[in-house]
Amino acid sequence: MKANTIESIKARLIQIEAGCSIWSGYRQSSGYGMVSFQGKQRLVHRLLYEMAFGPIPAGLVLDHLCGNRACGNLVHLEIVTHRTNILRGTGLAARQITCTHCPAGHQYTTANTIVYSGGNRRCRICHRQACSEYKKRRRLRAAGIAVDYQRKNTNTLADILDRINVLDNGCHELTQLSEYDGYVRVSIAGQTVMLHRLIYEHRCGPIPDGLVLDHLCLNKSCCNPDHLEAVTNAENILRGTSASAQFSRRTHCNAGHPFSGSNLYIEPDTGARRCRECKRIKARQWRQDHPGYHRRFRQPCLAV
Repeated sequence: MKANTIESIKARLIQIEAGCSIWSGYRQSSGYGMVSFQGKQRLVHRLLYEMAFGPIPAGLVLDHLCGNRACGNLVHLEIVTHRTNILRGTGLAARQITCTHCPAGHQYTTANTIVYSGGNRRCRICHRQACSEYKKRRRLRAAGIAVDYQRKNTNTLADILDRINVLDNGCHELTQLSEYDGYVRVSIAGQTVMLHRLIYEHRCGPIPDGLVLDHLCLNKSCCNPDHLEAVTNAENILRGTSASAQFSRRTHCNAGHPFSGSNLYIEPDTGARRCRECKRIKARQWRQDHPGYHRRFRQPCLAV
């Protein structure tokens, strides 16, 4: 199998209308393109940038200005610090900085915001309420009164609906921050539920058994029922950006052989697609590296 070169890597970039050069090969679950070059696994955008402009300075990373992690267009890449790259993205830290209200709905004003040394913010009103409740419980315990402390949940469906903002792109988002996986969860009636499922069932009725909700807008924090569709879990995965979804949309293998016709082999157990030509090349190379292997184990025919 031929080793990858810069020319062959550039040939596998697909130009789209937005100006991005999308990597057509393997991508990580995070969306970054990966390729084998000179015996090492490299990120495609970093490899192309270093080949064009030299090594990236220590402590700095490349930021995709277009927001597409599979893009290899050098114009869409900028060297920034790791912190700047995070704050420009859509992670929890970036969303916390752009959030204007705390989970209870209080606005992050200068007088109402506590900023810690690490840069984290906290609502001063919520902090006062928590301290007041804590001191009250201590006084009751000191007086010998048993306190059965339970975190109060005052959320109602009406309160949650009032805190939903309508964005310019049509998405509906809550002022509360989304969690590590991008979904927003709220506490209601003593249970923690996903916001988009709660709003969908309120507006459209129960979700059928065996189905999940797919975000057509690709915004996991959106709860607009018009942007949600009930589909099977397999279809939801294949519509996403995971490794399984990316592989299912590929038309050629890593060596450039098409996944079609007599060259396509589908494994009966897993349903995975395999390239027959690559399999033949691999078997041929193995036989060349192990000459006489089969002859050593071949038994002679016994005369009857």
